[in-house]
Amino acid sequence: MSLASLTYPYLFVKSKISAETTPARPNPPPLAGLLQLTFPVSNLDVSLAWYASVMSASHLLALDQYTARGQRYAAQLSMPALGPACLELRLDHHEARHARGVEAVTWAVKSRGELQAWIEWLDVKGVKRSKIFTREVGWLLVFEDPDGRFLRLRTQECHEATTEVDRDDYWLGGGGL
Repeated sequence: MSLASLTYPYLFVKSKISAETTPARPNPPPLAGLLQLTFPVSNLDVSLAWYASVMSASHLLALDQYTARGQRYAAQLSMPALGPACLELRLDHHEARHARGVEAVTWAVKSRGELQAWIEWLDVKGVKRSKIFTREVGWLLVFEDPDGRFLRLRTQECHEATTEVDRDDYWLGGGGL
């Protein structure tokens, strides 16, 4: 279809849509910060206990959400690493299955030594984890929550930039490339 074959009403509608969807400002409005992360989980009680035990999360009972029949389907957690933001655990069996192996979040730790302390902590808690990986400018540790979601810890401490990075199809992905 050529431009010449377009009828007048089409051109009018097209120009009106374009004008309405063109932003009036060059940048989006500001964001105030992160308020909430939401993770789908297959078992709310298991995930609540795990995040409390492994990640020092506090359950904010007053913010639990319930169905009309009184069944709890979501819980809010406060975690020191999230600052004022909350972690919401939302019961959703289907989405939780799809979260397996997904890199959900990366938290910062100061140093490689702190990653070693996390290895010891995770081992005591029986959490499946990776080794410490060398990345382009720092080090990385990956571990799984009860639904197999990958949680990552990356150092703020840097080493000299390198392309000699660790590779691991399970923990770091790229196996299908």
